[in-house]
Amino acid sequence: MLAFAAGLAFTCVAVSARGLDIPDPAWDLLLQPSLWAIVVDGILGTALFASALERGRATVVAAVTFTTNTVLPAAIGIFVLGDRVRSGYALVAVAGFVMAVGGAISLASFAAPTSPPTRSTSGSTTSAP
Repeated sequence: MLAFAAGLAFTCVAVSARGLDIPDPAWDLLLQPSLWAIVVDGILGTALFASALERGRATVVAAVTFTTNTVLPAAIGIFVLGDRVRSGYALVAVAGFVMAVGGAISLASFAAPTSPPTRSTSGSTTSAP
């Protein structure tokens, strides 16, 4: 769940970056909500990703986060923001999308199985190597 939330936060970073406009003078950038959304969601996404890594398998966490961060911004761009694939590149775009998502999902299948905890002779619980 934390990995998915991290992916959502990084999705917000991607969508907010689309609306960011560099004004003149540049210090007016500090007044743009898009900048603050990028900063806050970037920090939140990083913290959620780190928490997910502490609690779960790195391969599964990475797969969920990066699949979310690939699929949602693309869908928002196409269905909400009116993005279009350049003429003649639809197959290339679909192939790239499928490879990115497929790679992230296949990464999760390589997660090492966790071994059940074992009891030591002193009575404490440890994990088997």
